[in-house]
Amino acid sequence: MRASKRQINLCAILLCKPAALSCAVSEVSRKDQGEEQVRKALRALIHHIKAQFPDTFEAKLREFGFQKESY
Repeated sequence: MRASKRQINLCAILLCKPAALSCAVSEVSRKDQGEEQVRKALRALIHHIKAQFPDTFEAKLREFGFQKESY
């Protein structure tokens, strides 16, 4: 059975220097920060749509492709 590229990278991180582990941790941290920025933007868009269309915001959210109100 062949190991995937991700498995190989994980093995390299676990078996190599602490600097490699630090690099992996910083990548996860950047991903988390990026995710938080996206969620913040989605919440802002939802609030803006609710403010612009107070009576029909549920339908407008569906028109814009939102499937839920909280992110």
